[in-house]
Amino acid sequence: EPWFNGIMVPFGVLLLLLTAVGPLIAWRRTTLKSFKNVFVPPLLLSTVPMFVGTIGLVVFRSYSFAGQGSASFSDGYSAWATTLGAGDIYAFFSIWFSSFVIVGVAVEFWRGGRVRQRSKGGSLLGNIATLTLKAKRRYGGYIIHIGVAMVFLGFTGAAFKDQAPETPMHLGDSVQCGNYKLTYVKMTDQYMESDGYVSTSAVLVATQPGETVPASEVDRIAQILNDGEYAPFHIETKANSAKLMVRFADRENRDRVREAFYLTTIMPERFTLSREEPALNRMWFTFKDAKMIRVFPPLIHKQMGELRRVLGGLTAGRATVKSTPGKSLFSITWQDSDDYDIARDWLRAEEPFIAGALLTRINPTEDALEIVTESTGYLLNPEVRRYIKGGNPTTEVDIWSRPHEDVYVAMRPDLTQPFVQLIAVINPMILLLWLGTVVMFLGGVFLLFPTDIFLARAQRSTTGNAAE
Repeated sequence: EPWFNGIMVPFGVLLLLLTAVGPLIAWRRTTLKSFKNVFVPPLLLSTVPMFVGTIGLVVFRSYSFAGQGSASFSDGYSAWATTLGAGDIYAFFSIWFSSFVIVGVAVEFWRGGRVRQRSKGGSLLGNIATLTLKAKRRYGGYIIHIGVAMVFLGFTGAAFKDQAPETPMHLGDSVQCGNYKLTYVKMTDQYMESDGYVSTSAVLVATQPGETVPASEVDRIAQILNDGEYAPFHIETKANSAKLMVRFADRENRDRVREAFYLTTIMPERFTLSREEPALNRMWFTFKDAKMIRVFPPLIHKQMGELRRVLGGLTAGRATVKSTPGKSLFSITWQDSDDYDIARDWLRAEEPFIAGALLTRINPTEDALEIVTESTGYLLNPEVRRYIKGGNPTTEVDIWSRPHEDVYVAMRPDLTQPFVQLIAVINPMILLLWLGTVVMFLGGVFLLFPTDIFLARAQRSTTGNAAE
């Protein structure tokens, strides 16, 4: 990619400049004076967005370097200036020349409409429409030039790209990428028999600066905990975070809430109750997706490991998980009959303990229970697929497309680990690339489409306005 960019980008910027200059000069009829008259005004007007874009680029780059350890914006600017590369210079010229193209085309439309208005009368917009229909090849080409400039601006957004370092994340961990905080809250494994692959997908919650859990969601969780008689407790929220931090006066209540979430939400998704042995405080389970386990046995180790960490890490409701290598049947034994009865009741529950909950995790640093629900942020679902008849696993990127930027999230393919290797990239101005493509397509359609009917209507409209 660096070699390709080093060769193609300079030619692309030069082509963009020719796209701006071409409509402003007449072939073999341009003098130095006429060239100045048609060339200088659009060039000067295009410097305004050029300066705005350049200032934005400098500020963005400086803050990016400041975020990598520098103490202030000035330090970040100094660090960026010392590493100023060809990409930043090309971005400067791309913004300038793209603005030059758009302003130059707009001036040409305005100039042609004004000339026709003086000779024919009528409104400026009506004359521009008539002129465009009468000279489709010329003005249709101008429309395509605008699309080209928009596409170049979309490519220029790569200069503002932000990428988080590849990060190993366990459930509940967060990473900052640009203005977004990405929190890893869930992992799902399933076998897609019709398509012939095993899918491992992660759920990530993306939150923006200032975004926090809605007050209505805090009230809902508080009501659930009060109804379950887990009070007293205290709930906290933080800006730019999807987590509810719940501190319980009694740690047993904290563990009971986590147990209830796991037994009513995660267990029914993964396991099926096979039989009960109340006298031994023991239950036997099998994997719900038996075909997935047969196709890809290493998933047994991953899911059983998480089950042991959750149930074995509780103070109240602690249980021992025992399994036999190579078999999908396993047992869970609780400490006493009270814990067994509580677990059995939760496993028989028809609804999740906390509807919409994605994660509960004990934070030892805060001595609190973290709860994440679907109510906050935007959910992203990167995926890894391992095809049964194929070789290497493949990654499926999830994209959050926004008007000003796209958020790309992927994870490195390893279906057997309890964590994910997250890759997050933010690409600004991607929408301009797609809109520019649409504008170029519409310009081509306009050139090919018969416009005699529309031209007659436009001429009647212009004549009527002149008569009035």
